[in-house]
Amino acid sequence: MFPSLECSLAFMHPINKLVAVVKEGEKGNMTARSGLNQSDELGVMAKALDQFFEHLQGILRNLRINSDTLASSSEKLSSVSKELASGAEETVNKPDSHQCRRGRQRLCCCCG
Repeated sequence: MFPSLECSLAFMHPINKLVAVVKEGEKGNMTARSGLNQSDELGVMAKALDQFFEHLQGILRNLRINSDTLASSSEKLSSVSKELASGAEETVNKPDSHQCRRGRQRLCCCCG
C-alpha cells in the first residue's frame, strides 16, 4: 500500500466516525459515542464530543425528572385549590345563626 493512502485512511476513519456520531445526535440520539481512544487531535475532539453528548444526555434526563415533578405538583395544587374553593363556597352559603348586637345576621366587626 502507498504511504500517503495509509495516512489518508488513518485520518478518514476517525473523521468518519465523528461525523456519524454528530449525525446520530442530529437525529436525537444522545447515546451516540465515538468510542475513539487516540492521543492525537482527533482523539481529543472525539473525547470532547463524547463528553458533550454525555453532559447533554444528563441535562435532558434532569429536565424530564423536573418536568414530571412539576406536573405532579401542579395536579396536587389544583386539587387543593378545588378543595379550598369548595370550602369557601360552603362557608359563604352556610346559614349563620349568629345574632349580632346590632341586629345583623352575619358576623360583624362589633361582635368579633
